[in-house]
Amino acid sequence: IPLLGDVSNPDNMNVLASEAEAALGGIDILVNNHGGPPLGFAADVKDEDLVEQFDKMVRSIIRITSLALPGMIERKWGRIVTISSAGNREPLDNMVLSNTLRGAIVNYSKTLATEVAKHNVTVNVASPGSILTDRTRSSVATTAKRRGLSEEEVMAERVKSIPAGRLGEPREFAAMTAFLCSDLAGYCTGSLYLADGGRTRSIV
Repeated sequence: IPLLGDVSNPDNMNVLASEAEAALGGIDILVNNHGGPPLGFAADVKDEDLVEQFDKMVRSIIRITSLALPGMIERKWGRIVTISSAGNREPLDNMVLSNTLRGAIVNYSKTLATEVAKHNVTVNVASPGSILTDRTRSSVATTAKRRGLSEEEVMAERVKSIPAGRLGEPREFAAMTAFLCSDLAGYCTGSLYLADGGRTRSIV
């Protein structure tokens, strides 16, 4: 049953949670996601952009999670996965809002995971690296324009930095996320899981 929610308005999360509870009889699996924020450099951050994206990327995610959580605790089963970015391990160039605000949710998720693990509720972060999506294509186009290169040249540079030698497919990231939502992942909590073809050099 498709239900619409607007993450730009945290109060709308109350409506979405209520509708989901009524339609589904409870929320057992919550996958948090939102659109990526505008590209930009740290020296150029504007207050209005920071506030706008904070509502979408932090307040709304925490709100919907808090609303879904009591039912999971009561039923002694729940899976919460927030989609993030490989930039949480190694900050990405020209993505200051993403690097900053996604980091807040990573630490929120880790804190929450330690509090609810005893209720058989897991909380994890799934972070894609270079996955071939519209967002990736847009980022490549913006970078190419800024650097005076062709999009093909910028894409080739990205692929060159990935040990797997290619960009990931959406289904590959989806498979990892689906695992984190399954019974099999009951002992996996409080962690950030990468699907990035080995691009991130750090282990933790």
